[in-house]
Amino acid sequence: MKINQMLTRMTGLNGAKPARRLTPYVLAGAASPRETQLVLHLCLPYRMGGYGIAYPELNPRIDLPAHVQRLTGNSVLFPDLFWPDKNIAVEYDSDKWHTGSSRIANDARRRNILVHLGITEICVTKRQFNDLIAFDKTARILSRRLRHRIHPRSEEFDSRQMKLRKKLLAPLLPVQK
Repeated sequence: MKINQMLTRMTGLNGAKPARRLTPYVLAGAASPRETQLVLHLCLPYRMGGYGIAYPELNPRIDLPAHVQRLTGNSVLFPDLFWPDKNIAVEYDSDKWHTGSSRIANDARRRNILVHLGITEICVTKRQFNDLIAFDKTARILSRRLRHRIHPRSEEFDSRQMKLRKKLLAPLLPVQK
């Protein structure tokens, strides 16, 4: 993996060692840093502050059947996170790429196509992702749909989650004064 090779060359640089520890958990195919962060929060083991959910496919190509192409004018979809065995997709709706009437219309069309295909889509917004309580609720909804029971066995789970969030989100959150 290219990331791990780069981090190995950066030995001694602040943050390189913790980043190297996470590389086995990073999947190829993420289209944004937030998608990677979302997967890590959902899928890392409890001991690392994650929810222990099975890893999804990232931005997989879903070729639409001919009858759906005729109905929608679309031939392919690329959901951000996808669990094909459960027909569940998660879309990260960033403020940058999912606002404005034309983008909202595109998102609605994509959701309608997914519904037609029998795929459940769960959306995560920037606000939900940055709010630990809101994100926890969304993660628990997803885990139930995936038939994954969240049951951390450690009293330290909450503090581990906070530590993980601090490590992953600190560079992206606004500085508090």
